Amino acid sequence: MVHVRVRPFSEEELIRDTLEIIKNEDEEDYNFISFKYFDKLSMDQVAFKLGYSQSSNHTIYSIKDRALCKFALYYWGEN
Repeated sequence: MVHVRVRPFSEEELIRDTLEIIKNEDEEDYNFISFKYFDKLSMDQVAFKLGYSQSSNHTIYSIKDRALCKFALYYWGEN
């Protein structure tokens, strides 16, 4: 899916728009970003909140990688 948007006027609007796109595509990625970077939870706490075992490091770090890649792509664009 291609996302076309007019560049928001402020950094805050750009972040909000980027997170809204991610939330509409994959709520797990949105929740990861929200728990880790806004709520400032540890990776173990994030894993628990997302319903994963705290010992499943591979899974939670895969989610982290995917969520941050999506954020970077939508934030910076495809240029």
